[in-house]
Amino acid sequence: MTYQLIVREKAEQQATEAYIWYEERLAGLGDEFLLSLDVCLNSIEKNPNIFQKKYKNVRMGMVERFPYGVYYITEKTVIIIIGILHFSRSNKLL
Repeated sequence: MTYQLIVREKAEQQATEAYIWYEERLAGLGDEFLLSLDVCLNSIEKNPNIFQKKYKNVRMGMVERFPYGVYYITEKTVIIIIGILHFSRSNKLL
């Protein structure tokens, strides 16, 4: 089945903030974060049920090497990314 991936503006903003934070610590680390995030998003898009539910119908995919979760919901053939949060901030989403 083919899914349409929609990333909410807030989630894009959260990813951008994380990128900037990592890039300010070490040049190139922000790019590595984005690559890891892309791998997670691709996994979600290929099989949205691969990650467990965290709260009601909200699932979370983990970004490898970085303490971030990608929070999303699935509605038929649409996957909506609702947040990209550091694990210490993830409770603020739910």
